[in-house]
Amino acid sequence: MGLVSALGASTSALAVDLDNVADTPDIFAPDSVVAADATTGDVGYTVATNIMDTTAIGVGVATGNQIFMRFDLTNAVFDGAVTSTDLTPTASGTPAITQGGADEGSFVIFDIAAGAGAINQADDWTFDPGVAMTFDGAASVTMTVYETLTQAVNQTDSLYSISGVFATTAAGVATDTNADSATAEVSTNFTQFAGAVLTASIGDSTFDTSNGTAGTLTPAAGAHTVADTLTVASSTVTLSGDVSFGDWYLHSAADCTSGADLDLTEDTDTLDSATATGIAAIEGATHYVCVDVDGTEEINEGSYTISYGWDTVATAVFPLADTDEAVGAIVRNGTTVQIPYLTVFEDYNQRLVIVNRGSNDAAYTITFTTEDGTTATAGTAATGIVPADEVLSLKASDIVSTTGTTRTAATLVIVAPSASIDVATNQVNLSDGSTDTVVLN
Repeated sequence: MGLVSALGASTSALAVDLDNVADTPDIFAPDSVVAADATTGDVGYTVATNIMDTTAIGVGVATGNQIFMRFDLTNAVFDGAVTSTDLTPTASGTPAITQGGADEGSFVIFDIAAGAGAINQADDWTFDPGVAMTFDGAASVTMTVYETLTQAVNQTDSLYSISGVFATTAAGVATDTNADSATAEVSTNFTQFAGAVLTASIGDSTFDTSNGTAGTLTPAAGAHTVADTLTVASSTVTLSGDVSFGDWYLHSAADCTSGADLDLTEDTDTLDSATATGIAAIEGATHYVCVDVDGTEEINEGSYTISYGWDTVATAVFPLADTDEAVGAIVRNGTTVQIPYLTVFEDYNQRLVIVNRGSNDAAYTITFTTEDGTTATAGTAATGIVPADEVLSLKASDIVSTTGTTRTAATLVIVAPSASIDVATNQVNLSDGSTDTVVLN
């Protein structure tokens, strides 16, 4: 077959042994890379790994003839100049470098002379130079065999080629957050959660340290630990959202009672966040976002996010980014309708019209929000029942009385699904008979 014989069947694999699909690459944690890991020119970051192990050369070479083997790296460079001894055959063959292989270079070409035993296409070779990853993604190597140096330099007319990933990346520390929701019960005027309970969970989050094992490595090829990435004792966790009611905390059990607490300190100025510093208590364990209410304060609707503020290693090159993940929400059942304008002005006759299209009677409650200098007092019609499949028309003067001004805003809460409720205000100007109807729901 002349100088070389092509390998009979194509093989490829993403593994250290490029012929073996079951041979998985090493995994390195970018968040544990520190400045001291950088190569001289800061092109890459030193890792200790075997690039290519016991991979067939793919061609046969007769005694006294030669081939040229080229290696190209992706997302990696050589850490130190490549030497001829970095390429090792298991059988005959003497390699010598003819092109490339410089420190922080990404390719090298070997001239390989076949010895007395010739070279068989199935003969295994290893390639083990010093390597620095750029951490731009998975690091891979391509081995290509050529008949001439010109072909190897120009990368044309190859005899055989195989490639694969020899190192991947994964965060040494990660988070996993699952959103959930809790429902404020309309029949209690939203002072309790559904089921007549005063404690609820709105989701969970895990500060995951499971990557800190021998399966994930630092650039020095040691098993990754959390300390390679951050200082847990001075890292923070923050819940963002409406914390103006209740007591907020993280808990190790979904029922918010049978495990351990990590208390969150509410921001008393803004009441839009609650934070804990020093999160060792929740390291590596699922923790639930919990709130306790006292049965008298109103539970507001709203969505919540959980954020981790990492105190990363000072010399980290790729410091772990702070996270900001949706963790859950509080919703209200029933129907809530905002009424921006109710008036008891004597020249107007205003009514609130409520239509219940459902098959069950629905209780309702109306509360008031006034402008500065105005006081609103609930009237006899501020609470009541809307009968099933009926229309209820309420005079504004029966709903509320005011001092200071003759107007107020109001909130109507009905214990019924929103889809079965229609709400409007109808106002008649007694001086000219004109009407104004505003549909609210």
